Amino acid sequence: MQKKYIIITGAPATGKTTYGKKIAKELGIPFFSKDELKVEIYNSFQREMDYEEKRQIGISSYSVLWYVTKQMMETELPFILESNFTEKSSEILKGLEKTYGYTNIVIRFDTNLKVLHERFLTRENTTHRPEGLRANGVFDDFEEFAKIVQRSKNFNMNTNEIHIDTTDFSQVNEQEMIDQIKTKMNNSR
Repeated sequence: MQKKYIIITGAPATGKTTYGKKIAKELGIPFFSKDELKVEIYNSFQREMDYEEKRQIGISSYSVLWYVTKQMMETELPFILESNFTEKSSEILKGLEKTYGYTNIVIRFDTNLKVLHERFLTRENTTHRPEGLRANGVFDDFEEFAKIVQRSKNFNMNTNEIHIDTTDFSQVNEQEMIDQIKTKMNNSR
């Protein structure tokens, strides 16, 4: 049996979680989001936190995500991981792939940087944004935001990626994206 998993990556506010959940539902496989783990950990403290405390919870949520990844790889079943992964993340995932004999399918979401920053700021100020994910104004500055976006671009798994441009969500062909993923999932490599 071919052991494969899907990695959904990209900068904040590119639509990774929204599309990741749709992909998981379409394929009938588990979906694990670093930010959703972060929200659960944040909520368990039941108090407000500054950005640095939230950042530390983000680091902890990666530890939980790596644990979940190991557990899923032990099952030899397919699954999806989603985050704005960085270069360090690629090193960890490559090590896990080698240990458990998995191969990946990377789906990278990207958006025009100016559009992305505006989208990020709008999302930060909505009432439905979980407090544990709010950046407390740290990335209001365009240059600071551009730095965090660049970190996510440094994630590289040395595989052919599926690139999805979400500058205009209405232009994303969801069925074509799902078909590409299914083809890659069914290929022997």
